Amino acid sequence: MFPKSNGRPRDSSLVMPSNPIQGQSLKAVLYVRVSSQEQAKEGYSLDAQERDGRAYASRHGFEIVKCWSGFESAKEEGRIKFNEMLAFVGKNKNINVVLIPKVDRMTRNLEDMSKVDAHARKHDKAFHFFQEGFIYCKSSSPSDFVRLAFGGVIAPYESRNHRARVTRGMAEKVRQGDFHTKAPCGYINDKTVPGGLREYPEEAPWVRKAFELVAGGLYLGR
Repeated sequence: MFPKSNGRPRDSSLVMPSNPIQGQSLKAVLYVRVSSQEQAKEGYSLDAQERDGRAYASRHGFEIVKCWSGFESAKEEGRIKFNEMLAFVGKNKNINVVLIPKVDRMTRNLEDMSKVDAHARKHDKAFHFFQEGFIYCKSSSPSDFVRLAFGGVIAPYESRNHRARVTRGMAEKVRQGDFHTKAPCGYINDKTVPGGLREYPEEAPWVRKAFELVAGGLYLGR
């Protein structure tokens, strides 16, 4: 009945919160997200995530009472839908299970990871990452905590490391005399010419005239 992790069945105590009501299905909420509309079109869509979550709930006898779905970046704290979901779960003692596709669908920052850990330990909620066969709850092992924590540590590291590489690359382009961003008004990007910029014939004369007017004092102030 229960999902497997690392090829071994999970103990029921790691799946069910304490004292489930006999004869009744456990109530659950579902949280699915993508970072942008572009990702929704190109990658794993919200509809597909929700469909898989509902199928998982059906297989394990969970009743989904509410679903949060939308576009939110897991890199930033303060996500509206994510925080709404956690607040709802915390206030409703009858909600036993939180269904999320993967750890990285839930959090890529330390603050949100700590919120999930607190809800599991203090509110006795079980977080089912149904695409990974991973369940995190009050009775989870220290190694499970490490696995959860990786979601709040590794992804931010990768993001910051990528940002540092891009910054270094941009600085190197400037050092070499290349223009590394979108061309300003009056110019067009062209990698075939020195500096990577050339005049845009339809705009350059107007830009030049505007600067001449300003230099001559003939312009409207704010």
